[in-house]
Amino acid sequence: MKFLVPVVFLSVLISGCDKFEDPKPVNQMQVTDNFHSNPDEEDRSPQLKDAADKSYEAYKDDKSESNKQAAIKSNLEAGIYFMYDAPLPPREKYRPALNFFRRVLLLDPQNHDATINKDKIEEIYKMMGKEIPESEL
Repeated sequence: MKFLVPVVFLSVLISGCDKFEDPKPVNQMQVTDNFHSNPDEEDRSPQLKDAADKSYEAYKDDKSESNKQAAIKSNLEAGIYFMYDAPLPPREKYRPALNFFRRVLLLDPQNHDATINKDKIEEIYKMMGKEIPESEL
């Protein structure tokens, strides 16, 4: 009996030690891929940026209600994509997203989604101890 207890204890200890492994190294590609929600989805940021820029310019040329609504829709869509789904590191996607939300708020100051997301980005900049970028409108 005196011999059985230490043998059982050692066997449990040895079997438990096998489960500890060194963490596997993470390469930069894996880190970048985790910035967006669906890594299999292609990057739509250039197309959305172009659409938002064109619709905003169209509104500046012709301030019709239809152009205004199109500019609000495309800039809000681009801002949300850049903020949450763009396969870019945060330092490259928050500035354009902030500008898209600012455009929406110029056209529709009561837009709830743009207000919330703009405030989130500004809070992120503050938490990082960085100055909030000036508007590039």
